[in-house]
Amino acid sequence: MESVEGRLSELEEMLKELMAGMLMLQKSNNEMSKNIESLYEITKENVRSIEELRKSVEELNKSMEQSQKEHEKIWQSIRENAEKAEKEHEKIWESIRENAEKAEKEHEKIWQSIRENAEKAEKEHEKIWQSIRENAEKSSKENEKILQRIDKMEKNHEKEIKRFNKEWGALSNKLGTIVEDIIFPATRPVLESYFKCKITYISTNIEKVKGKLEGEFDIVATSDKCKTVFLIEVKSSPRIDYVNEFKEKKLKLFRELFEEYKDYKLIPIFASLRIKSDILKYLTKQNIYAMAFREWEYMDLLNFKQVYKRLKDT
Repeated sequence: MESVEGRLSELEEMLKELMAGMLMLQKSNNEMSKNIESLYEITKENVRSIEELRKSVEELNKSMEQSQKEHEKIWQSIRENAEKAEKEHEKIWESIRENAEKAEKEHEKIWQSIRENAEKAEKEHEKIWQSIRENAEKSSKENEKILQRIDKMEKNHEKEIKRFNKEWGALSNKLGTIVEDIIFPATRPVLESYFKCKITYISTNIEKVKGKLEGEFDIVATSDKCKTVFLIEVKSSPRIDYVNEFKEKKLKLFRELFEEYKDYKLIPIFASLRIKSDILKYLTKQNIYAMAFREWEYMDLLNFKQVYKRLKDT
């Protein structure tokens, strides 16, 4: 009997423990359900975030594609404008080269014509004098008339010489104008490119009188920012004596006439259409910049690096 009661007691304890285990299992299941529901909500939120992120990426891709197309259009426009500007620039320089070559050929033709006419006039003059001498020997009665004709011819000859000299001078002046008309337009871009100074004033054929002093200067350009004045001497046929006169007289005369530039740095430039190598070397030795056509392609400072280095080392 005691044995049966003991077993019942044990069975009762086992049932209590089973009930407690089932309660704990139910509690655990409830917590697990809550965790599953929470995990489900988190998963839904993540899916929503991923969807929004995907849409944002798609919009960003579209925006980048549109931006790339716009960027390509801009670069295409820049390339087209650059090509157009390059072609226009080439046309301008081609026109300058053609005009310069044409002017040089016309100059040569004019001088050839002048030389031929001068030689022809000299030969005709000699023939006339020969004829006069022969006729004077044949008839003494006509001496007076001959002398009158001689006097008249001498006067005409003097007039022809004066006319010849006048035409010569006019032609030289005309050639000088051609050189300045070609060199002057190129002056501003050449100076700003090499000396990195904004040109605030530039003019040609400047005359100034101050008391007993007076002078004429081909081209003067100034940069207020750099406190620099550029004095350019233009010659159609450069020579050593022209260079010496420019350095020894013109530069000093400019300083005396233009006191308003006394605090400015004075940079001398000798310019022409073409400058021979011996003149170029002499200019470099004198620390004077040489401006001329570089192989008939564009106006340039032919000895900038050499003069700049010499001035820097002194």
